[in-house]
Amino acid sequence: MDTQHPSSSRSLLWHLLRGIILVPLVLTTLIVLAYAVENWRGERAWAEVRRELVTKGEPTELSALAPPPVPDDQNLAMAPLLRPVFAVHRGPAGDLVWEDRVGQNRLASVSRYAGSPTPKEPKTRSWIRGERLDLAAWQAYYRAVAEETARKKRATPPAADSLPDRRYGSSTNGGGASLPTNVVVPGFPQRRPLPPDLAARYGVATNLTEHDFRRAFTFPVPATPGSPASDVLLALSLVDPELDALAAEAARRPFGRFPIGYDEHPSWGIVLPHLAQVRKLAAVLQLRATARLAAGQVTAAHSDTLLAMRIAELTRDEPFLISQLVRAGAWTSSLQPVWEGINDHRWNEPQLAAIAERLRAVDLVAV
Repeated sequence: MDTQHPSSSRSLLWHLLRGIILVPLVLTTLIVLAYAVENWRGERAWAEVRRELVTKGEPTELSALAPPPVPDDQNLAMAPLLRPVFAVHRGPAGDLVWEDRVGQNRLASVSRYAGSPTPKEPKTRSWIRGERLDLAAWQAYYRAVAEETARKKRATPPAADSLPDRRYGSSTNGGGASLPTNVVVPGFPQRRPLPPDLAARYGVATNLTEHDFRRAFTFPVPATPGSPASDVLLALSLVDPELDALAAEAARRPFGRFPIGYDEHPSWGIVLPHLAQVRKLAAVLQLRATARLAAGQVTAAHSDTLLAMRIAELTRDEPFLISQLVRAGAWTSSLQPVWEGINDHRWNEPQLAAIAERLRAVDLVAV
């Protein structure tokens, strides 16, 4: 009977362990070396490209592509409604600190959607496919939103002494609602009284905080359904104060440029929070303009259409592909009422001339 010597067993075990340890170590070393070589080659190639660009007088830094600044008082992107979108700075650890949470919430509330997964939003329709906006679907959507909101409110007993609870049947936890925030920034209150324009419009007291108001009030609907256009306009009256104030600012602010941090390094860390707001504002203006057309409010619809075009052009000079894609999407929205108004022979000659003047100034493929 053969018996394996203990030293032979230890030697075999050592060879196995050494192989288990060395093989991954060698593979890891080779991978690290491969990355190091490729990084070196990439830096060398980029240095050569930079030299060629400098020789040709081409910019080599993203900040060199930034559009020229404009005075704040002439900048639509610095209007009170839009200014909070870039109220942000870097904290000591490099994290983003959002400052004006209340202002950001007010801007976020200006939407044609309720911001909840139910009920389902109406199907997207576009003039590109020869489709009209389905105002009846939007009418049904807002009624469904109101019913869903009322159902949730009935499930939660309201506070006895809360103004929005008494007026709208909602619950705001006794007025103690607070805004989510990562850091409380001095000079930017996280809760503030309802602005007088909103308080006067909806008949509530200014001691109600704006956040509580936003939670308490939803898209209004009539007790009995009316025409789709009139019901949609009633629902969108929730955002009339913001849109009307933005239109007034657009009339006196001829320029538009968001204060993007082009000097951020690395450049992929540049934040672009305004793009979602541009797209959303164009969409809500599209719906209001189309509903106004259907209701015979042609002058107001024309004003909304021109404002949507101004909003679409706010990202015109930004050197980012995503900015230009958002711009194109916003233009698609703004042209919906133009197309429907032409089909229905709603626009008069001066209105068509104003629309044509805006279109002639736009080149979506300019580089």
